[in-house]
Amino acid sequence: MEISDEEIVKLKDALKKFATNLNTTSKIGTENALLLFVTLKEDSKLVLPTMKNLVNVDENEVLDLSKISELLNKYKGEIEKVEVYYNDNICKVNGIDESWRKGDILL
Repeated sequence: MEISDEEIVKLKDALKKFATNLNTTSKIGTENALLLFVTLKEDSKLVLPTMKNLVNVDENEVLDLSKISELLNKYKGEIEKVEVYYNDNICKVNGIDESWRKGDILL
């Protein structure tokens, strides 16, 4: 199955906004805070684990992605790019690798 670059852009845009824009009673007050995309090289066979347990949140609600950064650095030969989008109006993020592309989740 082939997925076009345009389809991937649409998927990323939808994922960046879905929780904030979803209008249901159970989601009241829910906002998208952070989204991480890892693009593997075309010939890569790497299967990454679920990363939610690798995010630390401190008492000031600062998200620390250091453990994710360490994991991805182990496999950097398999990874084409890493993109992280976050809303710095509602959260602060530490541990972002300099090579990652950073963006505003609201845009």
